[in-house]
Amino acid sequence: MNATMSVKGTFGHLDPEYLSSHRLTEKSDVYSFGVLLLEIISGRASIDVTLPRDQMNICEWARPYFNEGRIKDIADPRLTTYNKEAMWKIAEIAVLSVELPGIDRPSMSDIVIALKKAIAIENNKSHRSLSDTNSLQSFRGSKKKRYYSCPHI
Repeated sequence: MNATMSVKGTFGHLDPEYLSSHRLTEKSDVYSFGVLLLEIISGRASIDVTLPRDQMNICEWARPYFNEGRIKDIADPRLTTYNKEAMWKIAEIAVLSVELPGIDRPSMSDIVIALKKAIAIENNKSHRSLSDTNSLQSFRGSKKKRYYSCPHI
């Protein structure tokens, strides 16, 4: 009996590196999760062919807003109340998760720690213990690229 394995998934969620190399990695899952986070916070689909070309892909659309500190332009306008610091943290996780090349993406364990911190911020709980172990921040600091911190909103 011959078995053939193939990857199934939504086009906008597939890691672009997988599309070119046909090799799945843990970072491929991170990419897909980053797209999902962007969809959740923006209320947009991963791919929307009805939009202008530079806005069709959610990752390409969100990155400039994030880099300019324009979190309100990423957040779903139907979200009327949210903690801006927590939203910034989630947007940061999402944008880092869709970085190219994949090696520049955080690990899933880094993402879990950062999401716990964002949830604590949103719930107005003390998050001092999480900030001491924020591996996403140490991950970010280890990269040559410049990532922006939460501006005063």
